[in-house]
Amino acid sequence: MIDLTKDQQKALDYIVENDWDVFILTGNAGTGKSTLLEIIQKSFKKNKFEVYPGAFTGRAAAVLRQKGLSNARTIHYYLYGRPTLYVEFKKFFKLVRLKITRKLQDNELWIIDESSMLDENLLTLLINHVHNPQKELGRFGQKLQQIFAENNYEIDSKKKIIFCGDPNQLRPIFGNAMPALNQDSFNEKLKVKSFELTTLIRHQENPGIQSAAMHIEENKRRLVSSNLVENDSIEYLQNSDTDGIVDKYLELYKKNPLQIKYLSYLNQVVHEFNLYIRTKIHNIDPRVKLVKDDLVHVTQNNYFYDLWNGDHLIVKEVGKSFEGKELNITCFKTDDKGNKILDANKKPIMIEKPISLSFTKIKISHTETGKSQELYCIDETLNNSKGDNWIFVKRDLIGYEITQYLKEFFFYRNPEFVGAKHDDFKKERETDLYNNALFLNYSYAITGHKAQGGEWNYVMVDLEKSGRGFPKGWIYTAITRASKKAYIILGKGN
Repeated sequence: MIDLTKDQQKALDYIVENDWDVFILTGNAGTGKSTLLEIIQKSFKKNKFEVYPGAFTGRAAAVLRQKGLSNARTIHYYLYGRPTLYVEFKKFFKLVRLKITRKLQDNELWIIDESSMLDENLLTLLINHVHNPQKELGRFGQKLQQIFAENNYEIDSKKKIIFCGDPNQLRPIFGNAMPALNQDSFNEKLKVKSFELTTLIRHQENPGIQSAAMHIEENKRRLVSSNLVENDSIEYLQNSDTDGIVDKYLELYKKNPLQIKYLSYLNQVVHEFNLYIRTKIHNIDPRVKLVKDDLVHVTQNNYFYDLWNGDHLIVKEVGKSFEGKELNITCFKTDDKGNKILDANKKPIMIEKPISLSFTKIKISHTETGKSQELYCIDETLNNSKGDNWIFVKRDLIGYEITQYLKEFFFYRNPEFVGAKHDDFKKERETDLYNNALFLNYSYAITGHKAQGGEWNYVMVDLEKSGRGFPKGWIYTAITRASKKAYIILGKGN
């Protein structure tokens, strides 16, 4: 039995007792929003509601599962994931096949955590999916008010959505507005209620983390030694003191490898720190792709193994590697910086180039669930032969290239399906071990966006500025991932 704060109990009563279509639940980091969502789920399930928990990121969805919302998935999974039902019928003597993305229920509650990250386009698609699941998804770029303006658009009162989030945390990648946490975003067709949690739980014993996060976020453009917050929950390190940073990380890692994370805004910093810290922890060359006890995270949803973008794993065993056949793959033509090259009509130029992937058999354990699985991972998503991180170098295109290779590699190993209809080999491909190999990256360090929704005893937050500075909410989000102590790494300008 979970003991609720007076704040949480009041919010629960307000949610249960009031009539609403959309409920906006807000609160600062550590006010117990995710914990309350579990209680809300149980309450609605008792009233015969089907509950669909979701979040913007895979990491946030993993946190929800850890909190008790066991079937939590990403929003994109609900929108574009594998269908749950096909409906076939004959019309004018032709077979018509309709894809239903989910089974329809009489009463539904949708719980969306970390809703500060939803932009208007995604919010529009989600509302369309909840109330009109049999229709095609709204056109990309369609605005929320546009779908409400449709004469035939009806709100099903048995379908309810809770948007949960912290207005101080990360904004949508496109735009600064937070439409899902703003009552004015919704048309009068929807009955909207809201509640703000104010009682700290995570940082109750360490309120200094919260106050420091707010202060540094507000003063990030003029942050100097003279206006730093000093308390027992915060410690400052200098970016130039590489040895001191590494020593502190190793000290905390030895206490508990799963309770320390290095956070940076820059992918390049994350990449370099991961490679370097592995050499210190495991006493290995950085070109060694995987070793026992390596910490990794999933970088692409994997439906076959029920592993999701942002899931953190421990490598328990490393088996043999397998070199795939070099195949000519149709890819985007790019320049030296990895940008797509366009033709005169501003369309991407496609070329064929030889690609070969290697696979390593590993046994992994999920850091939250403890579930163990044996599977293949794709080596090139970690390091290539030069020690570079392939995903970092070509992060906008590598997913496409790997997907194309896995497709062609399946047909190379199963030539009997070349030219066959998709339904003839669908099952074989969906269960193929190489086709379902994991996309991985090291997770000793991650970006602040990947950390959204996570919580660790200790975090090290690198404030080395990016070329365009930190987006609003990034510093606050990163620092408040710590429950015991945050180490702030100051750059040259500080």
